[in-house]
Order: sequence, then structure tokens, then C-alpha cells
Amino acid sequence: MEDKCPNCGNFLITRSIKKQLGSGSIDYPVSQMCPKCNWSKDLTGAGDVAAKQDIIEESEIKKEETRVIKPSPPKPQPAKPVKAKTPGKSTPTTGINRILTIALAALVLMAIIWTFAPLGKETEKATEPVPTPEVTPVPDVTQQTPVPEITPTGNRIFVRLDRDRIFKGAVSNIKPGDEVIWVNDGSYSFTILGNDIPDFGARTLDNGKQTTYIFKKPGTYSFYLEKNKNVNGTIIVGN
Repeated sequence: MEDKCPNCGNFLITRSIKKQLGSGSIDYPVSQMCPKCNWSKDLTGAGDVAAKQDIIEESEIKKEETRVIKPSPPKPQPAKPVKAKTPGKSTPTTGINRILTIALAALVLMAIIWTFAPLGKETEKATEPVPTPEVTPVPDVTQQTPVPEITPTGNRIFVRLDRDRIFKGAVSNIKPGDEVIWVNDGSYSFTILGNDIPDFGARTLDNGKQTTYIFKKPGTYSFYLEKNKNVNGTIIVGN
């Protein structure tokens, strides 16, 4: 009866070898193989022996891994001999300490000598104090003679800046207390500067606006536009 494959149920092919036995021979099966799924089986027993050998080797490896290797105690090292210092030779640190000690002693000695050294002879006569001359206060003329305030005269002089950027209305020989009025007749705003006019500063005028100033002291005063110094004018204040 032929054996069947345990995987697919197909009939197995048995391979055998002939061995001499006396005057005749005998067929000795060595393996079986399935031609359909290539399943095979070794009939000589050599495969079982190899498998058993692999199991034995694997168990031996696991035993070697689980075995605890006790570390050997460290070997005592011989103590190094201490070299005796040669007399007469000093380390750099010792030399520095000696220098610092000598310098400190010299400073202390100099301080003692300076403390107990005899001072110079004191002057027998004390210097007489120099009398301080009396200063007569000078009266402040500005405080005694206050500048009289200027009373506004009520006169009003107009200076107009037209659309062509020209100041119209030359101002000359006005009196202290007269009021000058700048008027913007142009289409754009402008800023008037008067560097030599006291407390005038910079004055910006929009279209149709005006600004005033009362001149209190005689003199010649100039004014001009901020972005164009060529557009300017002069005011003369007489006595």
C-alpha cells in the first residue's frame, strides 16, 4: 500500500538505495517526496538526529547565558613610593609666599617709621588773618528804573499776502503801541517767521485768517515766509 502526503493527500514517491546483502541485494528506502506540494520526509533518521543535536546546542547556549559570572576581586596595586623632597629646593608656591611675606614686612616697617618720625618744627607765630574788605553793594539800576509799559495806540496797520505770494502794504515809521495785522488773501496756508521780532515765533495762517502783533520798542524788524525767504517784508518802528 502506497503512502499519501499528509498535506495534499497525493501519493508519495519513495526513493531507495540498494545494499549488498550476502550474495544478493536489498532495496533500502531513504526518503519520501510528494510530487505535487514538494513535501518530503527523511527515512534514514539522520534528520531527527540533527534536530536533536540543534535542540541540545540551543539548551547549552541558554545555560551559558543564564550562568552568572562572578567578577574577580580587583588586584591590590602596590603603593607608589613617596619621593623625599631634596633639601634646598623649594616649589614655586613656596617662593611666591616668601616674596609676599617679605614685602608685607617691609610695608609694616615703613608704616612704623613714618608714624614715629619727628615732625617739622611748628611755626612760632601764627599767621594773622587778612581782613576782608567790605564790598559796597551796587544798586541795580534796572530794578530801580523799570521800563514803562507801552500803551496800545489803537492804530491798526494791515499787511496782506495776495495769491501771487506778495506782501502788500509796506509798513514804515509806525509808532510803539501800533498794532500790525497780517492777513492771508491767498488760496493756501502759509507760516510767517520773525526771528528778530520778540516773542513772535512761527505763525501759520490759513486762507482768510489773520494774526496781530503790537510793537513796543523802536527798531527795524523783518519777517518772511517759512519755505520762501524771498517773500518778506520790513517794519520800521520810530520813536
